[in-house]
Amino acid sequence: MVPRGHKHITYGPFTKKAVIKMIEKFDKFVRGINKVMDTLLVIDMLVMFVILMLQIISRFVAFFIIDWTQDLLCFLLVASVYLGVCSATYMGKQIRLEFFVDLFPKRVADIILCVADVISIIYLAIICKDAATLALDNISIKLGTSIIPYGYYYVTVVIGFIGMIFNFINLILKRIPSITGKEAA
Repeated sequence: MVPRGHKHITYGPFTKKAVIKMIEKFDKFVRGINKVMDTLLVIDMLVMFVILMLQIISRFVAFFIIDWTQDLLCFLLVASVYLGVCSATYMGKQIRLEFFVDLFPKRVADIILCVADVISIIYLAIICKDAATLALDNISIKLGTSIIPYGYYYVTVVIGFIGMIFNFINLILKRIPSITGKEAA
């Protein structure tokens, strides 16, 4: 029962409170994904550092080459890029032309950003599908002295882009109250 004089706000079949609770749960889920991605990124960087030190010591102190270190470093560098793009999206540091969007009123700017995010999600989903196909096609192929099968390079793309998709959905959900004019009082 809504008190007299108060407007009962709904989003389709859901009440405002239910929608806010769903958005908060999704936000918590996305924050968890980003914590995992950030942890993997830190581990990736530490392993890269250790392998690079091992490579330097083996080449310039012990005068022998460990073949697989170069390939593993290359893989870890690719992985760090795709884990990093996920973190950048979560922190709102991805590349976008907000100086143009900032010229508009907040509601219009949020609509433009949501449309851009939907376009980004569609693009990322297409790339994810293609990367997953390439990963499966190349999962058993090893190049040169690499200890990492070639397909795993594409797996890093899929993981990073799925994280980005979740982050873009989260950004859209956070803009809905501003767009609909049903912001919390």
